[in-house]
Amino acid sequence: MEPGRSRPPQAPPPARTPMRRRGAGFRRQVVHARRHVARRRRSAHGLPETEMEPSPPKNASPRRARRPGRPTVAEAEHKSAELLEIAAEVFLENGYRNTKISDIIARLGGSKGTLYARFATKGELFGAVIEHQIEQVEQVFSSQLSGGAGLVEVMTAFGHTLFATMYHPRMGALFRTLVEEAAEFPELALKLLRSGPLRATFLLKSYLESQPGFDATRAENAADSFCSLCLGLPVINSLLNPTDRPSPAEVAGKVAIAVDTILAAYCPEQRRPGAPPSA
Repeated sequence: MEPGRSRPPQAPPPARTPMRRRGAGFRRQVVHARRHVARRRRSAHGLPETEMEPSPPKNASPRRARRPGRPTVAEAEHKSAELLEIAAEVFLENGYRNTKISDIIARLGGSKGTLYARFATKGELFGAVIEHQIEQVEQVFSSQLSGGAGLVEVMTAFGHTLFATMYHPRMGALFRTLVEEAAEFPELALKLLRSGPLRATFLLKSYLESQPGFDATRAENAADSFCSLCLGLPVINSLLNPTDRPSPAEVAGKVAIAVDTILAAYCPEQRRPGAPPSA
């Protein structure tokens, strides 16, 4: 360039075109293109046409298919419950200390890696088994107080449930196992106490407080006394002599005495017909 001459002006660079965002429309185009390629391949190989999935709606992302082999939530819950039930059988048959993970796997089927993927230790699996059993006990107790029957009928049914629960072979084995392992698993033993007898007492107390003619300030004492009458000696007997089970007639007699005793002391006007004035 010669001295004194100015540089000619340069044209500004062309403006950049903004990149179009790939949204639902672009994804629909990809889905249709893939289907078209699949149809051409089937036609080239002489394969029959298969039923195609409906096109996705506008402004909607294509549904992601479930990965093959992955269980649904319901299937996973069922598998988990089955595992805990089988593990409970082995633990309650052999005791915690004499149970090996290989014993549970042999009865359940599968690999040790699958079990350890969910429970890192035998103690963790034992804790899950106890939690599962406690949930079942709570459901049984809660269902007995949800009906619309009278006070005598509800207390009688509740007393029969207490006897049936405490004398059930699995519950007796569960109590004996936790008594033996209470020093190593104190929190599980305490939770069974709170979710078993103490939970039953609390549920009955709440029910009695809602009954007309029942003194709500004495409902806790009444519930505690009733559960003690039903669970005191039966629990000791089930722990020390599990083969000695009372007959249905003996259970009915003990429950009737407990119901009559509590109502005579706390709510005489609600006593069953023919009950003695005091117990």
